[in-house]
Amino acid sequence: MSMYPIETDERYEIWGGQTLMMTPSNTDHGFIKNNLSYLITAFVKKNSLGKVYDAEVPIYLHGDLTRKDFRLADLSFVALDRLDIVQYKGIYGAPDFTLEILSPGKTNVDRDRVEKYRLYEQYGVKEYWIVSPGRKV
Repeated sequence: MSMYPIETDERYEIWGGQTLMMTPSNTDHGFIKNNLSYLITAFVKKNSLGKVYDAEVPIYLHGDLTRKDFRLADLSFVALDRLDIVQYKGIYGAPDFTLEILSPGKTNVDRDRVEKYRLYEQYGVKEYWIVSPGRKV
């Protein structure tokens, strides 16, 4: 049985009963995500802080096991003392930290900067990072 109710290889989220299709990542997005995942995971492991999860793990912000609504974050972290919110099928409750890497396009930017920001704040995510890959340093 699939973890997701829709049988597809496409990435999507479900919120408010709506299926929200997500654009595939580009190479910049993947490169940034892999590097940040490595750095953050290494720090978390070294300091025994909790666990880091990637975008394949659904986040049921409301914490309700009966509701199908979930969001995906490029990276999320749950502190050691809160790992009880992590279940086999996803994270049921607000992670302590989420990270989104902006994808090109107004719809994607608005989703991460406005919609997800409000949701994460409403449900108690303590730290939310938005990474904009457009600027080279």
